[in-house]
Amino acid sequence: MTIGTIRPAPYLKTEHIYCPSLFGLSTRLADAAFLLPRMDQNRTVMQAKGYGHWAAAIAADPFGSNDAYFRALKEAGYKGVVNWPSSILLEGPTQQQMSTIPASPATEYAYLAKAKENGLMALGFVLTPDHAKLALSAGVKDLVLHPGILLEFDAAGTDMIRRALASIIDRIRRNDSQASVRLYTSLWHDDVIGLGSVDCDGFVRFEEDAR
Repeated sequence: MTIGTIRPAPYLKTEHIYCPSLFGLSTRLADAAFLLPRMDQNRTVMQAKGYGHWAAAIAADPFGSNDAYFRALKEAGYKGVVNWPSSILLEGPTQQQMSTIPASPATEYAYLAKAKENGLMALGFVLTPDHAKLALSAGVKDLVLHPGILLEFDAAGTDMIRRALASIIDRIRRNDSQASVRLYTSLWHDDVIGLGSVDCDGFVRFEEDAR
């Protein structure tokens, strides 16, 4: 599965998540997309034909009815909804401030649960086992584990990151045998950290715009 700014099209054989707010962002900047209000993400996604692919939605969007939005996504031909850009990477005071909107992981998983009630599939981005527990409790069984914001590291550090992610995936699976866990990655993540070698149920690969 891929995620990026290419519009869904019938010729796309690989499942794709349409996320126009990532346009022009590098792999390292894409994680900040939640704090970069570059466009009306949800409206832009809704106005494109889905062709059986996925819609990246900002669950904290305060405008309009969620039920109406989900119906519009179905009418546009989308198969499911993903909570990205997401609040899962927020920390400290920023996390507390944004939760009053409300913009929090719990809000996002409730949003995805509502999407399922409206006949869409749901794919939930998580960062921690606690996030996974919240998502699973909301009935969101298909998860995408984000490796987090990665800064400086050496060979030992990359090995530790891979082992930590594998441990989280194993913990999620042991807690819920019905859960599937994909791993968020990119060319950069694969080359520098080797995330492609982590045992999981698949990958969501960020595709940067061609330059």
